[in-house]
Amino acid sequence: MSEVPVDVTRLTESFGDDYEFLNDIYQIFMDDTQTRIVELADVVESSNADHCAAVAHAIKGASANVGAEAMCAIAETMELEGRASDMSNAPSNLKALQAEFERAKVFIVDYLDSIRP
Repeated sequence: MSEVPVDVTRLTESFGDDYEFLNDIYQIFMDDTQTRIVELADVVESSNADHCAAVAHAIKGASANVGAEAMCAIAETMELEGRASDMSNAPSNLKALQAEFERAKVFIVDYLDSIRP
């Protein structure tokens, strides 16, 4: 588990510290990822490896875009294991992803509060 759940420089180096822009991006990330994690939980429960790989891939990309590196790594593992039709670690990886997402959400909210004009 990484010390900081979101590397904010991933966005600020490219787009500056425009609060409105960052707020929009992070809100979209949190809303979309919440939906995808719920979907991923259903997929894991049904042991659908192909669908697991697809949903994990989407989470991996979104996480990478906002600098949520630990989430990205977990999602990548789930994607690769899904592509290999190996769902044996999916339940524990899902729990790790959910926990890391909770850490990321708290961090993002605190970060946005700290830069709010």
